[in-house]
Amino acid sequence: MILVIVHVMLPFLVLPLCNSIRAIPKYYFQAAANLGAPPVRAFMHVIFPLTVPGMWAGGFIVFILSIGYYITPALVGGPNDQMISSFIAFYTNQSINWSLSSALSAWLLSGMLALVMLSQRLIGPMIRRVT
Repeated sequence: MILVIVHVMLPFLVLPLCNSIRAIPKYYFQAAANLGAPPVRAFMHVIFPLTVPGMWAGGFIVFILSIGYYITPALVGGPNDQMISSFIAFYTNQSINWSLSSALSAWLLSGMLALVMLSQRLIGPMIRRVT
């Protein structure tokens, strides 16, 4: 199941990352090499910090899209591979227990907002420093 989700979500991470890498001028790497930095050090100190906004954007897109994944675990995985969105769909559509489904939705929304605010607090200063 994890392989299927990674296979589906990989383009949503790679495309912002490629856009971020394309925006870096080629002469930055050449300048680091001219100043005596080996390729690994030039990558770690020049290219990698400039791609952090693209990695954060791709990770954020993948995270938001993965929250609502309930079809893939139902089709590919078994009964043990269920996510909270499948429980919300079950309690909304089949069990008609709207109070439990709304409570689960509120927990999912609050957890998602907490993770987004935490990542913004941790990654935000790094992005502002690079740009």
